[in-house]
Amino acid sequence: MVRYVEIALFVLLCYLLFVTRDILFILYVSLLLALATNPFIDRLEKFKLPRGLSIMLVYVLFWGLFALVIALITPPLVAQTRHLISLLPSSLSEIEIFKDYQSEISKEILSRISFLPQAVIGLLVGIFSNIFTVFTTLVITFYLLSQRKNIPDLLGNLPFVKSKKMVSDILIRVETQLGFWMVGELTLML
Repeated sequence: MVRYVEIALFVLLCYLLFVTRDILFILYVSLLLALATNPFIDRLEKFKLPRGLSIMLVYVLFWGLFALVIALITPPLVAQTRHLISLLPSSLSEIEIFKDYQSEISKEILSRISFLPQAVIGLLVGIFSNIFTVFTTLVITFYLLSQRKNIPDLLGNLPFVKSKKMVSDILIRVETQLGFWMVGELTLML
């Protein structure tokens, strides 16, 4: 009987993890971002900047770098897409198979156009959903960073944690390694 209860609890736990996977993913990414950026924020605090201002400065630098990368990538991408679109009709007319099946292709394209409004609505919902997810992740990351000094105390009070010092040491090691990883990734991006 006890075995069935354990199996039922395991199945229930799996179901709860499945249902809350999006929230857990946001929390996981927020925790990773907080741990990876905390060494930079600590360095900025050494220059007598308040922690909240240091966090905002790191956010501005990150989003500025992201915008710079997008600004550098977008013009060549648009130019190449325009060039492809201008070459596409002449290239397709040279392919023999398209001449034989042109009426079927035209019918298929016209039948697919009726689904275009649904696709546009789905695209817009997806864009706003992703913007909301990014905003939520940044807010949670900001909270974790601003309360960084209290995290060992919070986790140290859990029943299975032996000491607050152990939690603090683990957090420092993880932050250091993730900080190095982030510097490496940013270096590779450039």
